[in-house]
Amino acid sequence: MSERSKVIWAVVGLAIAVVGADLWLSRLGAWGLVIYCTVLGAVIGWLLVADHLRRPHGAGRPDPGASPHGLEWSP
Repeated sequence: MSERSKVIWAVVGLAIAVVGADLWLSRLGAWGLVIYCTVLGAVIGWLLVADHLRRPHGAGRPDPGASPHGLEWSP
């Protein structure tokens, strides 16, 4: 799965969770928490997308020639 599709699925899942929480909180009459939850979800979604757009292409992949953890010993 590509990085872009992971971000898209994360934002879609976040939106579904926020809508579910908003529906539940609105039944309780907690309108302040509905607004807070919506704004918080929007900020988290914006941060996910902004982080993805800020990364250079291929930055998440390790260099194949690099040592995987740097703990090898050679005489």
